[in-house]
Amino acid sequence: MKKIKIFLAKYEWWILGLLALSSFIGGVIGFDIHFRSTGRILSLLDLMYLALQLFTFESGSVHGYVPVILEISRFLAPLLLTFAAIKTFLTIASERIKMFKLKTMKNHIIICSLNERSIRLTRDLINLHKKIVIIEENADNPEIEALKNNGVFVLIGNLTDVTLLEKANVAKAKYLICFSTNDSVNISIALSAYNWIREHKIYSSCVSFIGVSDIRMLSKLKDLDFFIDVERNKISDTEQIQKYEIRTFNIYERAARLIFNRFSPDIFSRIHTEQDEQAHVLIVGFNQLCEGLIFQFARTGHYANFKKTKISLLVENANQINKFIKEYSNLRTLIDLNTVTSDYEHFNLNTLSELETPIKITTIYICIDDEQECLSFIHHIKSLLSDSNKNMVICLSSGKSIINLIPESQEKNKMQVFKFPILEETCTYDSIINETIDEMAKVIHSDYLDKLGENRNPARESHKEWDLLSDEMKNQNRNQAEHIFIKLRAINCVTKPIGTSESKYEIEKDSIAIEKLAKMEHNRWSSEMIFNGWIYGSGRDNKKKTNPDLVPYEKLPEDIKQLDRNVVINIPNLLKKMKLEICKLEK
Repeated sequence: MKKIKIFLAKYEWWILGLLALSSFIGGVIGFDIHFRSTGRILSLLDLMYLALQLFTFESGSVHGYVPVILEISRFLAPLLLTFAAIKTFLTIASERIKMFKLKTMKNHIIICSLNERSIRLTRDLINLHKKIVIIEENADNPEIEALKNNGVFVLIGNLTDVTLLEKANVAKAKYLICFSTNDSVNISIALSAYNWIREHKIYSSCVSFIGVSDIRMLSKLKDLDFFIDVERNKISDTEQIQKYEIRTFNIYERAARLIFNRFSPDIFSRIHTEQDEQAHVLIVGFNQLCEGLIFQFARTGHYANFKKTKISLLVENANQINKFIKEYSNLRTLIDLNTVTSDYEHFNLNTLSELETPIKITTIYICIDDEQECLSFIHHIKSLLSDSNKNMVICLSSGKSIINLIPESQEKNKMQVFKFPILEETCTYDSIINETIDEMAKVIHSDYLDKLGENRNPARESHKEWDLLSDEMKNQNRNQAEHIFIKLRAINCVTKPIGTSESKYEIEKDSIAIEKLAKMEHNRWSSEMIFNGWIYGSGRDNKKKTNPDLVPYEKLPEDIKQLDRNVVINIPNLLKKMKLEICKLEK
């Protein structure tokens, strides 16, 4: 039934036109039969004229014999015209009503461009009952009718046309998501929206998300201070805080973050003491997802053994990885990176044995782009390691891939197999916008400012209010929020809904745990700073990117150590806002 409705909605005017043409032809034939029965023969033009008059009730009244075809036509023609007039009126009225609704709409989500990724996101937003406005260039996009039927507003035109953004009421929108496949178009949309809002001196708290196709472009845009004008003008001419914000995102960076949080090696093999082995993972294949995973381990993969994570890379072409390592030369200070060049089909137990000397691999991430190669390698490695206790995470471009037919397996004493469909997992509201992490990050920063007390210096970047922080500073708080769960696993704890467990754990009373987790937090912070290009210096210099706190935890002054301890002590307060509490697991 739903398919019939969509078909009728799509081809409604075509059907109407065919029926009108049928009525016209039927009228011509019917009048010809009628007049011949009376002994009169009319010309074709006269018959056509009479058939056209049927649509306006002017020629349908005839005396004598009325053929069935004329009977049908003289009723069908005016009905079609009446239906078309009513339909046109309702369409115009509906568009006017929609435009009025758009002008008064608030806290809606604007998505620019319809493609495979943005359509997945839109469907997720529909399921969450969000108010959505789509701006699309192609009026013939087959998805438009289905989206309209689900209550989505669709505007057709140039994605960078500021008048369309004005029609979409961008100033009152909650989020503007620029999801075109062209990076420059996405940047142009976000900046056009910002400039229009600023020129009209409209207070706006809209957050723009710019989709960036190349994961390396994310850091380059930040290094170039590409959006520095937005940061500097957060105080508007009317002295109100202008909260308009621009964020960049990459699908593969988001996927890497989700994969790390869900399949981190310390989830499979607990790391809770300094005596525990170095975490060792194998990444097979080299693409943007692989890069994202390496970045994630470098920034966040800091465990209670206080050892760098070891990453072995199995690639077929060493040129790409060599260029990558050269571009990010500081990575080796944050992780142990080992590259093995080999055809995937020639990977064998001897190669694995060499990689695992002296540290065993616990987790294997499959990131091979070519579906056939990926399928062959999975089959190959499962036959080699089926009886091992290793964990394999298969990263699929989409859940529609044939590889998705491979069953997951979590049998004891067997290889554990997990699947991660990238588009389905990342093109979602939670993945792209992630309000939960943002709320935690805001609380982290607020607590940090409160603890500073009289030592707070508003001129210092990290001492500013949340809305005035740079994107880099906000990301530091977000990454700190995400690291909470690694810290909790290090002390054999989990989170549970408040009041559902008798094993509630008061971390603030455990000084040994606080000190361990504070050291972990310092290692995480230091790694993120180094990853972003900071180095040790006797004094802090934002331009030269030097910081005196980039030293081992043991060498920090006591007041700086206390800041790290405060991060740990504040974890229960953060979780409480999410209606969660810390609980101790049984040993």
